[in-house]
Amino acid sequence: MSQEFSMNVVFLGTSNSVFVTRTAEELRARGVDVKIIDPYAASARIVGKSRPVKLLRLLRRIWFTRKTIRQLDQGQTVVIHSLGLDLFWIAPLLKRHFKRVVGLAYGSDILLRQKRLDKLLGRGLRHLDCVAATNANVRDAILKDFPFVVGKESRVIRFGLSVFDALEKIGAKSAAEARVKLGYNADKPIICLGYSASIGQRQRDLIAFFAEQAEVVGNYQFVVPVQYGSPEVRRAVERDCQMANLKVGAEIFHPLSEFHGPETSALMRLATTVLINHSVSDAFSGTVQETVYAGNMVLAASHLPYGNMPGFETAIKPYDNLQECVSALHPDFLSHWKATAEAALPKNRYDLRKTSSWDGVIDDWFTLINVNT
Repeated sequence: MSQEFSMNVVFLGTSNSVFVTRTAEELRARGVDVKIIDPYAASARIVGKSRPVKLLRLLRRIWFTRKTIRQLDQGQTVVIHSLGLDLFWIAPLLKRHFKRVVGLAYGSDILLRQKRLDKLLGRGLRHLDCVAATNANVRDAILKDFPFVVGKESRVIRFGLSVFDALEKIGAKSAAEARVKLGYNADKPIICLGYSASIGQRQRDLIAFFAEQAEVVGNYQFVVPVQYGSPEVRRAVERDCQMANLKVGAEIFHPLSEFHGPETSALMRLATTVLINHSVSDAFSGTVQETVYAGNMVLAASHLPYGNMPGFETAIKPYDNLQECVSALHPDFLSHWKATAEAALPKNRYDLRKTSSWDGVIDDWFTLINVNT
């Protein structure tokens, strides 16, 4: 699709979200004028957990959002990134101003929500012109739990993964070279435990489990990515890594809190031997896809809906319990699994590029933000 007309869009979401910023960067590179409104940054300095403080934060967000949108052209689309409980005030406020309001649900928004608060979420959903989701499973869950949405426009909209292109540029660099470049031990394979600082990732459970596996900790180094997500979870993970290292008597567990751009993320995916996704729910995360694209492997909890995803049963293997992960990390099994993943790599890359590269998804984004859709 060639873009022969001027297009504008407003993103409402957390400005330090990799999904918000990288999508904005990609659209801008293709000629779209993208403005970002972050009501959460506006209330960040108001700290505390009491009800009056929470109410003050909410009022600050509403005031900031109302003030900001008054300065923006009404005849454009606004995309709400992530559908949390704040949708009950965000959606009607935006709908009174903008021509088209799109709500984009991430997996955890719907799959991990507190259903007792569905009435509030439903109020927000009613004011959307389009309900979008990053995965068909998430979209279908919205349609099932909120039947009135069935009459609205609904879409699956995926993010392009810039790391795919960065991996192509790296070329023939080895995993050992990537580990050295990132400051890790070149001789020990890296096992990544989850991909973000969220309670639902259960990273602390993984750290506690592997700290007890003497036959594993001597052969591997563990990286626990907490670059984005909850600051409280990040601090807890950092403490757990420190305690686990004291327990095993070596620097085995490494919390990763430094934000990575696409090039450094590509090195991390190449350096990672196995990513363990022990998350409570997941809609096929970008990190999982990038790891597969790099030719490496993913151990995924068997309840995650990966059965029809590229790489399943070649690069991605399900497990029912953590003890099965120990067996999967045995050097003999790992060597055979690596060969299987490498043999399937051309097909996995082809399939992933169709669904998750920017070239593969950009037309869907243009259609989503076009006010004449």
